[in-house]
Amino acid sequence: GVFYYTLANFQPSKRSALKAIQLVAIAKSKYIDYYGIDAILQPFVASVQKLERGVVFEVNGTQRTLFGTLVVVSADNLAAHLIGGYKSLHTAFRRCRYCMATSNNMASKFTADEFQEQGIRMLCTFETSVTTWQLHTVLRGIPF
Repeated sequence: GVFYYTLANFQPSKRSALKAIQLVAIAKSKYIDYYGIDAILQPFVASVQKLERGVVFEVNGTQRTLFGTLVVVSADNLAAHLIGGYKSLHTAFRRCRYCMATSNNMASKFTADEFQEQGIRMLCTFETSVTTWQLHTVLRGIPF
């Protein structure tokens, strides 16, 4: 897995520039499987938590306390399942994050209208599977 972040406090047109993208970690999947995603990302999470409480920086000769938080997590399906604490699609009974499809359904049905959407069930599952710091960040933002 490769994990990056970018800051959001400057012009949106400059956020995707290579010099604005910062590397957090690179980990082989066997280490992620063995140690877990929480252990791999723990130093980054600790830094975000510290920034949420405020960090003193010197800016133009003046000491200022600056705050920040995690705003967006962008991931492919496999990474999103891993970060959210879900089973990977190939081992889960329900194979889709958006509908109630099983592997048998997916082999015999081929259009979206043949599947039942998950609706509110998905939100409830998400809220019970994330850690406290993720819920705080997603629902409340920075504690001022």
